[in-house]
Amino acid sequence: LEQPTRKTMTASGIQAYAERDASGGPVCDVADGEVVALALPVSFHVGGDVTGAAGTLHITTRRLVWIAAHGAGDAGAGAGAGGFSVPFQSLTMHAISRDTSEGGFPRECIYTQVEGPAPEGYVGGGAAAAVAGGADGTNGVSGGGEQGDEDGDDEEEEEEEDFGGDFDEMTELRLVPDNPAQLEAMFKTLCECAAMNPDDGDEDGEDGGDGAGGDGVGGGGGAGEFYFNEEEVLSGAGAEARAAMLDHYDSLLQMPTAGELDELIQNDPGRFEDDDEEDEE
Repeated sequence: LEQPTRKTMTASGIQAYAERDASGGPVCDVADGEVVALALPVSFHVGGDVTGAAGTLHITTRRLVWIAAHGAGDAGAGAGAGGFSVPFQSLTMHAISRDTSEGGFPRECIYTQVEGPAPEGYVGGGAAAAVAGGADGTNGVSGGGEQGDEDGDDEEEEEEEDFGGDFDEMTELRLVPDNPAQLEAMFKTLCECAAMNPDDGDEDGEDGGDGAGGDGVGGGGGAGEFYFNEEEVLSGAGAEARAAMLDHYDSLLQMPTAGELDELIQNDPGRFEDDDEEDEE
C-alpha cells in the first residue's frame, strides 16, 4: 500500500458515519490517496457491549469505517447514520484478544482504545462504554469495561484534580470478524494502515516493527516493536515482554572476550592503571 498524503483530520474519536458510495461502501477521499485496503463482515462492540451490531468493517488507508448491515435501523447503529468511522490517529492502542474465559469478552476480537467518549446515540447491550485515562499508562481500563461504583468515581475525580485534569476519556471498541480465521489478516491490515497515519506528535522513526505479529498490540499510529496480549496491555508489560527488552539491551552491549582483553593489555600495559598510582609515580 502506498502512503497517502495526509491532511489534518477535523474529527476524532468514534464518529457517526452516513456517507455511502454506489456499492454501499464508504466514500473515500481519492484526491488524498485514500483507498479501502480490506472489507469484511464484522460486528461492532462499544464498551462492555457483548451483543454488538452486525455490519461490514472497511479498513482504509486513513481510517476504520464500519457500516451496519441493515442501515440506520440496525441495533447499535446510532445517530441515524447506520455506521461509524474512526481515524487512525484516534486509536491509542489496538490488540488481538483471544481470552474468552469466563468474565472476559466471549469472542476472539480486535480490542482497541479510542480517544474520546462513546459515540452519541450508540445503543448497546453492555455496561459502560467509556473510561477515564489513567496515569499508569493503562488508561484506567478494566478487562470487561465494567462501570465503577460511586466510591471509584470519587477517587477518579480526585486523581483528575491531582494531575491537573490531564486525563483523556477513552472508549473501548471491539471488532469481531464473523469468520475467526480472518482475525490475523484483519489485524495485519489494520497495523499496516495505522502505520501510514502516525500521530502528529510522534518523532520520525519512533515506532518500529511491521505490525505483522500474531497476538499483539500497537500504539496509535502503527505497531511498536514489542507486542502483548490484551491482559498484559491492561496490567502493564508482562514478564516475557520485560525479558525480551532486557535481551534486546544485552545484545547492544559488546563486552571483550578474555583473549581480546589480554591483547588490549599487551598493546597498552597502562590502560587499566588507576589515576592515583600514576600520581604517586
